[in-house]
Amino acid sequence: MKAMIAETFFSMARGKSMDKITVTDLVERCKISRQTFYYHFKDIMDVLEWAMEETVGRTLERSLKVGSDQEAMEIFVSMMLENRDFIRHLLHSQHREQIERIIF
Repeated sequence: MKAMIAETFFSMARGKSMDKITVTDLVERCKISRQTFYYHFKDIMDVLEWAMEETVGRTLERSLKVGSDQEAMEIFVSMMLENRDFIRHLLHSQHREQIERIIF
């Protein structure tokens, strides 16, 4: 359920500013109740944090399995390119400071 909520959040954030995504928007798109959302996450930023940790974790696992540093770097660059619209929205978010804490 967490993964489905996070993927829906990513999908929505590719098309509009993260600041404009509400819990109401997200639960409607996911076709779940607010109670279900709050069972898994405390707020939208919690979804973002969980999703970023999962994405970076999977990317790191993949990069550790390859033979060279160059291949590992290519995996990270590829992930960033695949998510460039989302990343662009993050960089222009009013929650930028919180996002930087999550990343760093």
